Amino acid sequence: MTLSASAVSKKRLDRIESYRPEVKNSASIDLEWIPYKGKYEDHKTKIFAACLCTNWGDRIELHISGYVGSPDPEKALIQDILLYLNQFPLTFGWYSTGVEVYDDNTGLRVRGHNSDLFLLYQRCIFHHLSSPVELKKTYARFKDPNKKHIDLCKVFENPIVQRDLFDEKYRTTALDAVSRALLGVGKYGKLSAGNTDICSLPVEEQMRYVRRDSELTMRLAQYNNCLVLRMMKVFAGYAGGMDYFQVCHTRVGRWYANRYQKMIESGECDISSTPNYRLGRREIGGGRHASPVKGFFVGKKIYGLDIKGQYPTIAIENNFSFDTLGCSCCKSDENARVRQETIDTINERLQENNINRKVDRYWVCRKRKGVYPIVLEQTLADRNKYLNLKKEEQYKANPDPNLIEEYQTHQIGAKLFANAGYGVFNNEYFEFANYQVAECITGEGRRIHKEMERLAESDLPTLRSYSDSLIQHLSIERQRQKWKILSEDVKMNLVLQSRRLSIQIPFSMVKRIDLLAGQATKRTNQ
Repeated sequence: MTLSASAVSKKRLDRIESYRPEVKNSASIDLEWIPYKGKYEDHKTKIFAACLCTNWGDRIELHISGYVGSPDPEKALIQDILLYLNQFPLTFGWYSTGVEVYDDNTGLRVRGHNSDLFLLYQRCIFHHLSSPVELKKTYARFKDPNKKHIDLCKVFENPIVQRDLFDEKYRTTALDAVSRALLGVGKYGKLSAGNTDICSLPVEEQMRYVRRDSELTMRLAQYNNCLVLRMMKVFAGYAGGMDYFQVCHTRVGRWYANRYQKMIESGECDISSTPNYRLGRREIGGGRHASPVKGFFVGKKIYGLDIKGQYPTIAIENNFSFDTLGCSCCKSDENARVRQETIDTINERLQENNINRKVDRYWVCRKRKGVYPIVLEQTLADRNKYLNLKKEEQYKANPDPNLIEEYQTHQIGAKLFANAGYGVFNNEYFEFANYQVAECITGEGRRIHKEMERLAESDLPTLRSYSDSLIQHLSIERQRQKWKILSEDVKMNLVLQSRRLSIQIPFSMVKRIDLLAGQATKRTNQ
């Protein structure tokens, strides 16, 4: 018998217990309050339920109905919430730090929603209680620096986690969506406090609802041996020793900016020859994508050819960085110029996209290595180190699964951090934004990709292509011969992957075909 989604969402969750350092002595917290419309006002709402779920699985359930004998039931409830909160040096929440932001002129909300910590602060002030929370313009946080709080929604909505680590398994970052995708279970009874009047339900149902939210939050913190939190620690190291809790609430641009700033302060990065290194964001050509060939390819050999680490490799080989591109010291050096074929490719794409701009030339410093290539080389060297350590451990007579897991986390974290470094250069909010760096990298990538297509087309047509890969028919012997030639030209590691497709996939209906680990998968969510 198959259980309905509602039945599944009402079943009791599996045991919750982990003593890993990422969650040790911690609790997740969820609050429920009477929903209200518009800006917060004291008379519009009150907190009526709370639940804390500890890392060892205890549930601390509090409901306003348990304080009916008190002169002020909500105040008594909040006092107990504060009492329990104070027992944990680390807490987790889901969208627990958000604050609504309003336009000063129109009075309309422009972004954000009020969260658990915001409501706790406001209700403490209302009841003349000392609030452990302080409000900033766009977020709420605990005052005591020794009381750490991680808003897991901020972690799981980070593109490096949602897109790169979890391959977009969840489409939105609602607690129900993420939990169903990763844990296989969602919010209690498929209820939502935003759409259902939770306080109109029986007290027992209200408590099941708030308990489930706190349980899901703790289970996501513990998911796959605290994978996401372990990954945040790895990123904190690559971000120049950035505070782990700050990394949990910021994105890649802030991490790279912190790393670059530390390198400037230490003298590892010299920007004296590129004083105007910050060029901001401009529209650029982007990667090369060819339209798919329509048809069914059943029982035929389909080969995927992928450039391993294309953009990081391009940056390293060409020394592309904000502190090397357009330097004053090599302006007259003809050997410092970016190859003309790449400039031509950039201009072709600008013209195709009707971007009213033309590049005359770019040049790169030949006297010193750029900080971006330095970071990439160090990060990718780390990745290779942990891959080797993992392999060595796996082949031991009695391998340590904890060590294997640690090495795997570090190598994935290094790979994701390295791959994310390119995208921030054309982000207008990035402290070291430089659209020319992004343009040179994508331009060189397009040049290489065009050459890949040219070599491939002399055999059989390419069925689909992306910025760093082709999918095509081609004899394996001929393929190896061709890519050996191309690899020597561009100094890249071209990874050949092949697999006979055993499923019918119309190429015109999908965004990408992955030929990894011996299976074809359909991805329509990119």
